[in-house]
Amino acid sequence: MLLFLILSPQQRIWWKKPHLYISGFITLLVVSPILFWNAGNDWASFGHVGDLGGVKKLWAFQLKTVGDYLGGQLAVLSPLLGFFCLASPVIGWKQWRKAFDLSEAFLFTTCFSAPIFIFFLLISVKTQVYANWPAPAYPAAIALLAGWISIHFKKNPLRLRKWILATLIFSFSLTALVYLEAAVGVLPLSGNAANSINRVRGWRPLGKQTALYLEQLRAKSPQGAFLAARRYQMGGILNFYTPGQPQVQLLPLREPANNQYRFWDRSELLKGQNALYVCEDYWEMEHIRKKFEHIESLPIFTASAKGKRIRENHFFFAYNFLPDKKSGAIPPKKETQHP
Repeated sequence: MLLFLILSPQQRIWWKKPHLYISGFITLLVVSPILFWNAGNDWASFGHVGDLGGVKKLWAFQLKTVGDYLGGQLAVLSPLLGFFCLASPVIGWKQWRKAFDLSEAFLFTTCFSAPIFIFFLLISVKTQVYANWPAPAYPAAIALLAGWISIHFKKNPLRLRKWILATLIFSFSLTALVYLEAAVGVLPLSGNAANSINRVRGWRPLGKQTALYLEQLRAKSPQGAFLAARRYQMGGILNFYTPGQPQVQLLPLREPANNQYRFWDRSELLKGQNALYVCEDYWEMEHIRKKFEHIESLPIFTASAKGKRIRENHFFFAYNFLPDKKSGAIPPKKETQHP
């Protein structure tokens, strides 16, 4: 909004009126609880976002992450809409300069979409940007597309209808194909494309196996047993797919964790209890072995789809949780277990 008020000659008059400053003060009041809470909690929200945005990484141009960001927008929005959204900074600016009857509308929608796309484009130069991150820019970008269409197809409405129909058919077909591939597998995908689809597969069997092991551990743990993971993504998956939705204790590499699990920490209450630890890589045991007296390795769980292995997860029974313990031993790997 501030960018719009700066760039628009007609709207700069608002800088001389009290309304702008009153609305700014109200906005500050609305967000003040968030700021006060963060100030008292080591700016946890900003730390989490900063970690995701690669703030602590050295600046280095990565063509792959830029390509992933651009390709992700084309995939999420459909190629036509995705291309337009990515080009919205240029398209909106040009339309603002020449479409005088709609100049304010084009500038307004451009200011609410282009900066977000550009910001994440710059971030993608340094680190991975997930396809959904620029989502706040989509409504304004779609409105900008509608305005652009209304001008360029005004003299040929039949051509406009054909474009809209073709876009709708293509978008619905692409969406249906994605759901079919995720559900039953209809495409001969490989590489990154296959990995993207495989991310949504195999979690329900993992949840069932987790519940089975957790029940076994609790049966022989009179002092109590809990479910643990290293990464918050794995914690969320376990909590969602494990029957009964047990609470997950995060045991991150760096403490405290820069995410919501930092405020769900129950370490002091769980001292002396046993844990079922679930991880994606065996090396993660190098970290948590320091927190338990003894660790027992369980069969590796392998999720598969279309007859191919898509993921391995490691299960461990960890006995006597001692957060400050500095010794322990990594058990040998056991044979793979298929669901």
